[in-house]
Amino acid sequence: MGDDVRLYLGDCLDVLRDLPDGSVDAVVTDPPFTVAGGNTNGRTSDADDQYWRFWFGAVWAEIARVATDDAFAFVHCDWRMVGTLQRAIAGGIDRQRARAWSLSQVLVWDRGNIGLGSPYRNSYEMVAFVRGPKWRMPDGFPRNLPTVIQHYYAYGSHENHGAEKPVALYHTLLGPFAYTTVLDPFMGSGTTGVACVQTGRRFIGVEIDEGYYAIAEKRIAEARAQLRLPLAEGAGSCR
Repeated sequence: MGDDVRLYLGDCLDVLRDLPDGSVDAVVTDPPFTVAGGNTNGRTSDADDQYWRFWFGAVWAEIARVATDDAFAFVHCDWRMVGTLQRAIAGGIDRQRARAWSLSQVLVWDRGNIGLGSPYRNSYEMVAFVRGPKWRMPDGFPRNLPTVIQHYYAYGSHENHGAEKPVALYHTLLGPFAYTTVLDPFMGSGTTGVACVQTGRRFIGVEIDEGYYAIAEKRIAEARAQLRLPLAEGAGSCR
């Protein structure tokens, strides 16, 4: 698609193994995690958690290899699987080389709209902030960023994907950081790629489903055809 966008159709583990070391400096992704969290009624399965942790640990080991040591990641999750995600990340590292990634904070995305749940109906989602082994707060980084982010999300009415996220949410997440190459190993319908194109960042996306891959390819091509937006104010001084 171009030097700024590379899209791959296939299993992310297979694709990631072919990417060179240290070739991305940020990861923004929404992995399939329903199996790790149980059903919406709160039931969980230890076996499901163990499988997911083993599988995602293998994925994360490849992510850690293709990312620079000062990279970072935003990973969508929910309250039922934060611990499982943390253990998967901790297991997918090279301790002998001290390449330890850490889940350091969890942001709350206030969707401004209620979904399913009982007795309380869910109106938020969570996004883990994961630091690379050498990530440091850059000079000039904003010191007043809240852990609660508000972006309206119309529950149950998504044009491209059942778990589609608003592009504006990724503009907010990407805004303060001046990294240049973003990886999404679970690209879905390509929302991360659209946001990267709109903010002048390079994007590497992987999707296993042919239908969603075609949608992502179309959306990202349409975004590239439009004028790119400038980087967020002050982003040039951050890494």
